[in-house]
Amino acid sequence: HAPAPCAADRLLLDAAKAGHAGVLNLALKQLGANVHADNDAALRKTCWGGHAAAVAALLEQGADGHALQGEPFLVTCERGHL
Repeated sequence: HAPAPCAADRLLLDAAKAGHAGVLNLALKQLGANVHADNDAALRKTCWGGHAAAVAALLEQGADGHALQGEPFLVTCERGHL
């Protein structure tokens, strides 16, 4: 069972869902959020929402574009964001 996300991770996930790249960077760089929190949920959420700047911010901070067999990017393409 995975541990519950900390406050910084929750902020990261909320920012990812909303597509706020600036808040993502704050959570990662200053608050110590884990870019892989909740099984790379931040990357999935940004891809699902078509938030290109937020996707780029996560990738720059070490998110794994190959995580989950490429599912985040497949979702992005299927939704017409790429």
